[in-house]
Amino acid sequence: MTEPRLLFDHFDTSQIAANPYDGLVAKRFGPYDKNYRRFSEIRYCSVASSPTKPSLDLILQNLRKGGSRGFSGGISAYFRTEITEVGSVVSEDDSTESMIASAEKLLAKSNQNFDLAYVYVPASARYILNSPYYRVKALFAQHGIPSQMVTTNTDPNNTYHLFNIAVGSYAKMGGVPWALLDGLKNIDCLLGVSFSEHVSELERITEKPRYVGFVNIFDNRGIWLAMMGTAEQYDWEEFPFRIKLLLRDSIKFYENKKGRKPKSILIHTSKKIGGREVKCVNDGLSTAYGGNYESQVRYGMIHISDDIPVRFYDISDPNRTPPRGLVTKTDDSTVFLCTTGRSEIRGARMGTPVNLRVYMKAKSPDSELNIYDIAKHVLALTKLNYGALSAVQRNPVSIAYSNELAYMTAALEHEEWEKLIKNPIAEKLKQVLWFL
Repeated sequence: MTEPRLLFDHFDTSQIAANPYDGLVAKRFGPYDKNYRRFSEIRYCSVASSPTKPSLDLILQNLRKGGSRGFSGGISAYFRTEITEVGSVVSEDDSTESMIASAEKLLAKSNQNFDLAYVYVPASARYILNSPYYRVKALFAQHGIPSQMVTTNTDPNNTYHLFNIAVGSYAKMGGVPWALLDGLKNIDCLLGVSFSEHVSELERITEKPRYVGFVNIFDNRGIWLAMMGTAEQYDWEEFPFRIKLLLRDSIKFYENKKGRKPKSILIHTSKKIGGREVKCVNDGLSTAYGGNYESQVRYGMIHISDDIPVRFYDISDPNRTPPRGLVTKTDDSTVFLCTTGRSEIRGARMGTPVNLRVYMKAKSPDSELNIYDIAKHVLALTKLNYGALSAVQRNPVSIAYSNELAYMTAALEHEEWEKLIKNPIAEKLKQVLWFL
């Protein structure tokens, strides 16, 4: 498959590049939304412990002014937005309790008059539940403020580290760093659907597992628009009903954003799709469009998995590495796709390639979708993760973002998640990538 190209200007289709680095750094196009975005400045506050504050200060100074040769000029040179510090708080140490107390102090002291929080936290195993990473991120999110976590592994003079922080910061402001040039064929709206177990380890011993659901909404160019989630936990048996309501709300959001309902919808999930999931999708479409929804919208349901005992090798390559974009079709509804591997794109190789199994479980009878178009969608969507300045990711962004949200919801307490979804103050977070 040919490599999808990226676009770095909403109005000028000549500003294209093969990967984010070339578009933002080598060609200095600036971000995709530079001529229509809703902000001109990033006003931030910071939280760090007394021993680590000098390190965070150096990182933030380099973000503002540029500290390494490859990041000259700082974030304003590449994203065309100013970045200004408006406050900071020093914690006694980097324990969870002390960092939470410092974050609460910052919120009270600043009257929440800032856009983004930078928090310096210890490097640790990623999904430890009671860690400063999750507890502090949840606290800021409950007040409608996204946070950019910076770990003690971050090198203040490492160009790659600085760009990763810069991309994440811009996206958490609601910015769009880049988009697909050609868009997703035959698709108006893409929905990444997922759910997550959401109880503490102690509760799991005696209580029935409980879940929350969420949907990530993307447009035709692969641009993330919003996240919709359920505030209440629910039993596994309620999952189809909850997802039906989320689909209804997601379609309503898209309509409010674009001025019309989508005429074609694609659903991605990493969870296996059964008959009842197909039924709940049809029920959701019927709720959103009315009883004659079949004449108003076409849809497809796609299961994407990397948990498969299949590997491909290229005997013509010295390392036996197959090319990125290799597609192997097994039937009209299933392909295996290499999203990593040998490539001419800067930084695209990611070790031994792990193939994705892409399976089209269901689609509208008159849908124009075919499995090769679906594979092209998936390949293109591996280039749209705004969590880092990476050439590609293994998973499409529709699955990657769902995974990030699943990890977040598994780590948060029920009350924290409920405040995130129900609190009117945090409403704006639905349209920024706070969970990255």
